[in-house]
Amino acid sequence: MNRNIDNIIDVNLFKEYAETVWVYLKASNTLDENYDPYLNIGQAVTEQSPEPVKAIVRQISADSLIMREIGLTNSGAIELIIKKQDLGLFKICRKAIYNDEDYSVNIDVLGTKVQFYKHLLDYYRVVLYKVGN
Repeated sequence: MNRNIDNIIDVNLFKEYAETVWVYLKASNTLDENYDPYLNIGQAVTEQSPEPVKAIVRQISADSLIMREIGLTNSGAIELIIKKQDLGLFKICRKAIYNDEDYSVNIDVLGTKVQFYKHLLDYYRVVLYKVGN
């Protein structure tokens, strides 16, 4: 692996095209005094402070998503190119925010599978799915 090429990619691409994605890590659930285990209400989720991650962001069209062939609707997805050092954050994150929209690494169709792909050198591709409408 040529570190000189890795440095050129880091300097040229990430300095010019990288955008900030805010990553929220998994937090604890606390039970309120009106907690009902049968209705699953009364839980409060505490969030940790978000971690900023620099990534190259690309919108994914509905035609390129696998779920379209199954017949399920998906409200949108983005693909991130991140550095290897940030991969661990996405493995344990609860949600990510990009342009004031919530994204998740998990999708119901795939269960709790997270889609990570090895990219060039020390970079990875991560697919995030939009949460909600």
